[in-house]
Amino acid sequence: MFNIYPEQKYPGSKFYKDMFQKILSVIAFSFFNLIFSQQYSWNTQGITVAGGNGAGGANNQLNFPYSVFIDSSSNLYITDTQNHRIVKWDSALNQGVTVAGGNGSGGNSNQLNTPTCVWVDDNKNIYVLDSFNARIQKWEPNAVTGITVAGGNGEGAALNQLNKPGGFYLRGNTFYIVDAGNSRIVKWAIGDSSGTLAAAGTYGANADQLANPSVNGTIYVDNNENLYVTDYINNRVQKFSSGSTNAVTVAGGNGSGTANNQMKAPNGIFMMNDGTMIIAEYTGRRILSWKEGQTSGNVIAGGNGNGSGADQFKSPRGVFVAPSGDLYVTDMGNHRIQKFIFNGTLSTQDEIKHTVSSSIYPNPADEVIHITAKYQIESIKIFDGSGRDVTGNNSVKNNSVLTVQSLEPGVYFLHLFGKKEHETLKFIKK
Repeated sequence: MFNIYPEQKYPGSKFYKDMFQKILSVIAFSFFNLIFSQQYSWNTQGITVAGGNGAGGANNQLNFPYSVFIDSSSNLYITDTQNHRIVKWDSALNQGVTVAGGNGSGGNSNQLNTPTCVWVDDNKNIYVLDSFNARIQKWEPNAVTGITVAGGNGEGAALNQLNKPGGFYLRGNTFYIVDAGNSRIVKWAIGDSSGTLAAAGTYGANADQLANPSVNGTIYVDNNENLYVTDYINNRVQKFSSGSTNAVTVAGGNGSGTANNQMKAPNGIFMMNDGTMIIAEYTGRRILSWKEGQTSGNVIAGGNGNGSGADQFKSPRGVFVAPSGDLYVTDMGNHRIQKFIFNGTLSTQDEIKHTVSSSIYPNPADEVIHITAKYQIESIKIFDGSGRDVTGNNSVKNNSVLTVQSLEPGVYFLHLFGKKEHETLKFIKK
């Protein structure tokens, strides 16, 4: 398809020579990413980073936490559900600071009632799914009261109402809400007085149905507005393609059990950029890694019975992968947040099926790499061909330029971490 000329005999100007080399670089890069796939790996021994001091309302305690969120500054926010508050955890003091609610269970603007999900935007606004008040509250930085931005019209099935919702995902200016009591997904833009039906709407096991008990079920929404929903009673994860009323099962769906192709009450979900789902099993007491398109998953944490050991859970609910790659799990029954260190172990399976949304240039590289991504890059890690972390002092000048001059010649893999994205790119160091 191409004629490759020796450098001294290359036809045309230097401009066309450079352009041709860029084309070859893109072709080589695309080929490498088509055949490269990663198997994510974490240390199986968890570290307690919040709570773990029994159930209670003291600053160093949690009371049945449901979910966790890591913001762009690596701050840890927790829905301290039965204390009806959101806490921002101070790791130095090993205690939380209440940033929303904390004034008892109630429906006033300074109160919450069974919060189940939290999200923090780039402006440090805190959004809370206030489940038993059937609303989403926005708490601006340092505010002592919240503002209702979705729901708040009592429990019900009208499109301006919610009924014991479980989780939500905020994409841009729009919430996607698991309205568990109504067995539906509601799409609700901030500022609107009501939502629209995005998926499901009746209780059951058909492709257009969901079966999440009250305050259960979480959701992930990708860049194409495909919805990934944990379907608790049906022991599966359902994918509703954008605009579709029927879902396809992308994980589980083979009954309740602990076989690799089964799940037991899936609840929390986090999606890696390559289509790998990280799923918390509430009654299975384990965390699964399950790549879309595969027929089974892998246990990456837990699965060792009901307990409080470092490798055990008691009703895990929420999962979140931080920009560092570390995995955070809300171990609800143990009233703690567990952190699992990211190992960065890679494999080279010839089965990758996703479209890479980021690119790097030049490739091969000598001194610096320029990165183009469709999301805000929070952090970058570099691994060599054996899976060893060699990030070291290789510096990121900004979100688009990475210094690699100190690396030895060879093949490397960049792990790009966004707020909710994780992507791996391959490059060659000259």
